Amino acid sequence: MAVTLRPVDGILLTTVLQTIYTCPTGKQAILVEGTICNNTATARLPLVYLVPSGVAQSDAHAIMDATAAGPGEIMAGETRSMPTPKFLDAGDTIQAKLDSVNNSLTIMLSIVEVD
Repeated sequence: MAVTLRPVDGILLTTVLQTIYTCPTGKQAILVEGTICNNTATARLPLVYLVPSGVAQSDAHAIMDATAAGPGEIMAGETRSMPTPKFLDAGDTIQAKLDSVNNSLTIMLSIVEVD
């Protein structure tokens, strides 16, 4: 059994849902750490999803759901950790987007892949 660390470092989020990571064919993965940094002067609302292979993204797949101001809102200058661990099978994806203002938050993930 091979174990490989796959860091995803410093991807800027936009208002368009984007795939941040896809678990490769023949592997399983564990999201061991995930953080989002707000380097702006305004609070932002990120949305992060773990979407199973072959399924359309929906709110049911939310890891971090900030659809309204409150616990999910990341304040200016704040770094927020995502709840982990999260387990992925082959083809599962981690997707993310912002409520507004492109390129205002950075997402970083630490993922371990297992053959």
